[in-house]
Amino acid sequence: MHHLQPRWWEPENVRCIRPDGARGMSRAAWRTVVVDNSRQGGNDALRRRLIELEQGWPLKDESAFLISPAGRVDPWLSQTFTSRAWKRLAPATRRSYIDSIRRFFDFVWLLDNRDWRQATEDDYDEYEEFRTDSENSAVIVQPATWMKDHSAITWIYTRAHRAGKSELGPSLPGIAATGPNYYDGTRVRHTDPSTARHWRDVAFLGYAWNGVPQPEREPAQSLRNAAFFDLLLDTGLRAGEAHSLTVLNRPRVEAKARIGSDRLPGSLSKSKEPRFYYYKASTVSRIDSYIDGPRNTAIGIAARKGLYSISPGWERATTSGASENPTLTLTSPQGQTRTRRLSQLSILERSRILILLDNTWQPLALWLTKAGLPLQLNSWQSVYRDGNTAYSRSAPHPETSLYLHMHMLRHTFAMVKLLAYERLFDTRFGLSTSQRRDYAEIFGDPYAYVQNLLGHSSSETTKAFYLSALMDIRHRGVLEHDDYVELDPSIEHASLSLATARHTSGDDPRARQ
Repeated sequence: MHHLQPRWWEPENVRCIRPDGARGMSRAAWRTVVVDNSRQGGNDALRRRLIELEQGWPLKDESAFLISPAGRVDPWLSQTFTSRAWKRLAPATRRSYIDSIRRFFDFVWLLDNRDWRQATEDDYDEYEEFRTDSENSAVIVQPATWMKDHSAITWIYTRAHRAGKSELGPSLPGIAATGPNYYDGTRVRHTDPSTARHWRDVAFLGYAWNGVPQPEREPAQSLRNAAFFDLLLDTGLRAGEAHSLTVLNRPRVEAKARIGSDRLPGSLSKSKEPRFYYYKASTVSRIDSYIDGPRNTAIGIAARKGLYSISPGWERATTSGASENPTLTLTSPQGQTRTRRLSQLSILERSRILILLDNTWQPLALWLTKAGLPLQLNSWQSVYRDGNTAYSRSAPHPETSLYLHMHMLRHTFAMVKLLAYERLFDTRFGLSTSQRRDYAEIFGDPYAYVQNLLGHSSSETTKAFYLSALMDIRHRGVLEHDDYVELDPSIEHASLSLATARHTSGDDPRARQ
């Protein structure tokens, strides 16, 4: 997705992905543009160009639209991407959807130069095969990724069919038919926490494979990347949710406390519902180390270079009211003011705001680049890609390597919490079968607890994702021990953790140090 530039319509400013999987520059591809009113010059050029393309299309900040390979803007698509239905989607979902829609439009166009309105059911079937099971595709996506693609394609074509814009729509498989239950749940990628932390130490902190710190090998931004990693693994937050944290609502714990909690506002949650998330004091300590060290250093460098004064897009903020959700009075470079509660600010807005803390103007955003500017959400993808490369190079044997992505930490969090809550119900509560059933009817079962932590719409969604994966771990624990029924319960739980590690990381003991 490309933010608006002054000469946005020229092909050298746009990256595209052709159906053969090769990346490159091409005029024959759909392009995504996001309107950003903070960039001077670009909007004037865009506004003049849009008048040539489609008369009367309003430019709204943060709105996204697609430009066809022929250089045209489809009014119906543009209106759909600013509709109430579109705005009801979470910001991360909107970004994912528009990328998925653009890829499918590219596929249809590059097959035989057909417009998106002319897509057929056969095109959809070919595209599904291309994305999930084709020898001609450079990248085969996981079932969960294809489910997102399918949801996006269904979303846009259902509305297009209702508006009389396309014949494709009713013939697409329903979302329920391709939901999590449709796929093998054992393909939910997860690992055990000790293996994940070993990956963090080697990939982000530059440790040797045996766990020994190597200060001379410490990569750039290691503390920032490790702090973000710990936050994901410790809380189960989605990457976009963790990325949205600011210096005003960063995790904190009371003195001598082991656990802290905060409330994620509905404006930043995928479900649009607020929820509490919990974290350990060790995670807070890691974040504090990043703030006191690399972040403050980057802020000093940026301030000396004048990056907080010469950039035209900054808004300066003063705060008032409750510390957990203060009111911000924002002043634009033109002197215009507006007020917003912190919980009302989008991720993009948070990346444009400067706030005065400790007599220093600094970005409101928590996660910064080395230059002292807010890190973009999609930059985390390259951070983890580089981390996987570093981890693979350090592995003594290829089979001991582990490819880890951010959502895998969320899956790991969910699996660990499900196991923990089940053990809690079975042992510490000492509930009989009937008592457990009564307790579940009143307070909920382990899936209901984990549902609240993950922010799922229902416990059935949580069960659909993780039941098969949990059953797979149990089967492996039983089959690896002939005397399983005679094992002590504590040994049983340890065997399940061992099965998880073997299943995901190649069963190298060093990977769990």
